[in-house]
Amino acid sequence: ARPLSGYTVLDQGAGMVDVSAALRAFRSRLADPWSRRVFDFKVEAPSSTLPVKGTGSFWRAGGWAPPIDEPAEVSVSMRYPATVGPKERADTRAEVSLSSSAGWLKVPRARLALRGEGKGTFTFHVDPAGVARPGVHVATIRGRGPGRTGFVLPVTVVTPHPAVQQDGIPTVRLAGVRVEPAGMVRVPFSPPPGSRSMTLAIRAAGRSWASLTALVFDGRGHRVGIGDGQISSVQGKAVQAVLTERELPDGGAGELVLWGQPAASQPSTVEVEARFYALEAEPIGRLEGAPGQAPLARSRVLNRMGASFQGAVRGRIQGVAQTFQRSLNREPVQHRIHLTPEFEGFEVALELSDEDWNRFTDIAVNVLDSEGRAVVRSGFTNPRMTVRVDNPGKGDASYRLEVLGGRGEFGGPEARLGITVRHIWAQPVSLNGTVGGDARVRIPPVSAATVEVRADRMPPAAPGGTHWFGELDFVSQRDGAVWLRLPLQLQGGR
Repeated sequence: ARPLSGYTVLDQGAGMVDVSAALRAFRSRLADPWSRRVFDFKVEAPSSTLPVKGTGSFWRAGGWAPPIDEPAEVSVSMRYPATVGPKERADTRAEVSLSSSAGWLKVPRARLALRGEGKGTFTFHVDPAGVARPGVHVATIRGRGPGRTGFVLPVTVVTPHPAVQQDGIPTVRLAGVRVEPAGMVRVPFSPPPGSRSMTLAIRAAGRSWASLTALVFDGRGHRVGIGDGQISSVQGKAVQAVLTERELPDGGAGELVLWGQPAASQPSTVEVEARFYALEAEPIGRLEGAPGQAPLARSRVLNRMGASFQGAVRGRIQGVAQTFQRSLNREPVQHRIHLTPEFEGFEVALELSDEDWNRFTDIAVNVLDSEGRAVVRSGFTNPRMTVRVDNPGKGDASYRLEVLGGRGEFGGPEARLGITVRHIWAQPVSLNGTVGGDARVRIPPVSAATVEVRADRMPPAAPGGTHWFGELDFVSQRDGAVWLRLPLQLQGGR
């Protein structure tokens, strides 16, 4: 394979396939006696975000990586073709020399001795000075065995951009970020302790050209929704997103990835701003009110920020939702969904545990109408996904959700698929909050206030087994930033 200019091994893997070179390498290995005896090496290395060892070593731990006094241990063993018998395997001895592609990645000078099918181990550590600059640092450890045998171990260290206090708000602000056509820029970030929400703004820098796509990944490397993620100076598109506490990186640094459109005529230049907020609100579980009065609820809100919150509290109850689980095995999961005219559409949120998701090679998600025509054809690319279907506006409508998974191997524990079906009203119920009767809500730093949230009318009763759902935003008066987006899951009875 040929390496792609401008991409690290983390982005491109082995690179662009080179058929001629691959054929020459294949013939060369066939002619090598050692390659006919040792097929390849099994390499198992630790990572900060995975409970088990893998074929790469990834450190997404706020810039921390194994230091000299706490090195990471890697195990290596030889793997043999089926034509090599037990005695020949047991008698095989090999020495592997180790080297690193970057000065900050330190490996031992001594050779690694391997015997038979047993494991040998070596350690590596990272020079913190070499990965101090914010960004994604990638290097490889190469093991060279006898003949043409060997292995490559990629090592990645993610150092997040620091959040600097600006007017009492932890902020990551990058000006003049340049992204080449078909190029990629990674911007790692780590929410300060106690963060409950994050706002993200990406726009063309001044009058600069921009045509790119933004993607956000959480601390486990799973994609987080921020809309279509398009930034275009020509079309006037920008990203303005709010990440709730559930979407913030958990157990590692998150990452913003900027990808330049391949057809762009020139590099893109954008401004990036991420702000982190620490308002804490007690969950709201139900609305209360006397007959004939608009229902209300109360929540105690604590401001852990160094800045005062001044603004409005507003939101809406969007509809009714039902949450349940199904077993995802060989047979497809099916669920029928009915739409009536008071709903503008429905959403289906699907979720698997990381452990269950890793058991599948692919998972297809389809939504079929009453005539069997597919209105949604999609699939899992992360453990969580959401699909939406709008009401066609022709009276009642019926649909069938189908989820079909392809397991990597037969057997194993049963996989449980979490399903939430949200019916979205055409006319949501508005919510407004006050403190002491004042719609201008003010919560000083390191202080608390009780916010009274009142609905503009009584929502329609939720059918049995369902609940009302929605969200409540704390919106800054100064710049319109959402300091907190509180998801609502309310009992829907009267």
